[in-house]
Amino acid sequence: MNYDILDHIDSAFVAYLAAGDIADIPPENVFPGNFKEGDDQKAPNIVIDAQDGGEEILGSGNFVAQVSITVASQADDTTRESHIARCDAVFKLLMDTEVTGAVSAALDGFTLFQVRGFRHSKQRQGRQWQNTLTIEVECAAGDVV
Repeated sequence: MNYDILDHIDSAFVAYLAAGDIADIPPENVFPGNFKEGDDQKAPNIVIDAQDGGEEILGSGNFVAQVSITVASQADDTTRESHIARCDAVFKLLMDTEVTGAVSAALDGFTLFQVRGFRHSKQRQGRQWQNTLTIEVECAAGDVV
């Protein structure tokens, strides 16, 4: 069993989303969920946090996990409408039919089989707008052909 599958998931989605300038979010502002307190997270940013994962069938090497993708924008210099448009651009990439191949290709030793929409939430944290899409993924820690 691969116990660092959650880190693999974080790394794969960070690599995929950081590969381009998505919705005016520079690649250096795409972070894994295990960032340390005090890390410089300038908004706008994306934080990917894989949580609550487990092997689908014990010993299979195939995992199911929940992944939260949070898009944050600074409320002082971004309108709510602009923030929502930014979230739409990011979340559409994650729900695209090509996402499994693109995320798998973004990281060696990782294969994404399926993404299912799960839940959407929004909040205002301090001076930031934050929207979170939580998806369920089926994946393997390895290059599956």
